[in-house]
Amino acid sequence: SSGMIRSTVTAAPRRVRVLLAKMVVILVTGVLIFGLSLAGGWGVGYLLLQDSRLIDLTLLTATSLRILLGFVAKMVLLALLSFGIGAWIRSTAGSIGAALGLFILLPFIGNLVVTLSSGGGELTGWRLWLSDAVAFLPTNASDLVLMDTVPTSSILTAWEGLGVLGAWTLLFLVISIIATVRRDL
Repeated sequence: SSGMIRSTVTAAPRRVRVLLAKMVVILVTGVLIFGLSLAGGWGVGYLLLQDSRLIDLTLLTATSLRILLGFVAKMVLLALLSFGIGAWIRSTAGSIGAALGLFILLPFIGNLVVTLSSGGGELTGWRLWLSDAVAFLPTNASDLVLMDTVPTSSILTAWEGLGVLGAWTLLFLVISIIATVRRDL
């Protein structure tokens, strides 16, 4: 809205390079911020809960590493996905609305429709299709990497769920690059 992109594109007319540079900054900054906040949060949690017998605070188990590394990967991918949406839409309010709709509203509505239409019975027909489709939404799929044990009813594994988020991210980044190349300032 301020028009500051004009000076950026004037200084660096190759728009794809500008977008790629912004993506690298988001990637590096995200890994640092989310990695440090996770390490700090784990450290404080360890100090508070080290005497607890109910919580396993071991860092070097496969599940712990998956959850910790998966958290950082999920947050960075969500940041890049949000950047892709913003670069494509080019409206702050519209981008926030689209991101919140994709991350929160669409999964909520999908899960609600599946739950209310199932009536507690087995899913069949369009209900089964909708349930499977909702599982492939970015936040639903990527939440699996943060779970201690993935439900047996899930059609995705933890890492496949993170891969689904990566595919959504790649899709929106490619769309944003194509849209940026094709439009005027």
